[in-house]
Parts: sequence; structure tokens; C-alpha cells
Amino acid sequence: MASKNTVAFIKQLRQEEYTQKQVRIITKIPQSTLSRIWNNKTYLDIHPNEYIIDIKLETNKETLNKILELNEIPGGRGISKEDATYIKLLKYLDVDFNDIRKLFYDVSTKKLKNSWHYDRNDILQFNSKLIGIELENYIQLIQ
Repeated sequence: MASKNTVAFIKQLRQEEYTQKQVRIITKIPQSTLSRIWNNKTYLDIHPNEYIIDIKLETNKETLNKILELNEIPGGRGISKEDATYIKLLKYLDVDFNDIRKLFYDVSTKKLKNSWHYDRNDILQFNSKLIGIELENYIQLIQ
């Protein structure tokens, strides 16, 4: 069961056009509960403006936003192991393939698609400092 504050936050994120998956990652709410909130099947009396700042939720949102900025990882041409893990992370976070294609403009579509397969273990091992995110905030978001 979700708290009133979390429900208000979910409704706020929906207005900000986050995807359901991104909201689930930020809030850690089970998919079934999130779906009912998202589709206005429950918690109809709670509104986005009732949200009271929650540090953990805000940190998760900020961390997700930092990842969604699609910063390049320092390095050379081609796809390094870190690049491949970053691509898997972006897929996990519902980033469109075409946006990733733009980020890795110098890499063939075939090579990108080879890195596109989701692997939770790789994502947990990703060096988040490469994109300017503290490890503890990254782990809090991903786990």
C-alpha cells in the first residue's frame, strides 16, 4: 500500500510525463499498485499538489534526471564495456533507442543493438561517477 504522499508524488510525476516504469523505479511501488494509481482506479481523492517533499523520492528523481540527460562517457570511439553497460542502463530506464543512437552517433546500429540487451548485474556494477552520480544515490535508485 502506498502512502498518501507517495501517491501525490506519483501523480505529480505523471503530469511531468515520466513513464510508468520510470515512476516505479523512483518510488519503488509495485507495478500493480502503480498501475491502479496511474489509471485513476484508486486514490482518487489525492492530488499532486498534496505532495510534501520527501528526500529519498527527490534524490531518486534527481538521480534519474541526471541519467536521462544522456551525458557522454569520457573515452574514445566505439563502445567500451562501460558504454555497453550505460546503454543497458538507459534501456532499463525506458530511454528510446533513437535517443541512444544520437548519443552514440559514431557507432553502427548493429553494435548498439548488441549492447541493448538488459542485464541487471551489469547495471548494478556500472561506474555511475562517469556520468556525475554518486554511487550511493545510483544504487538507491537502481535497487
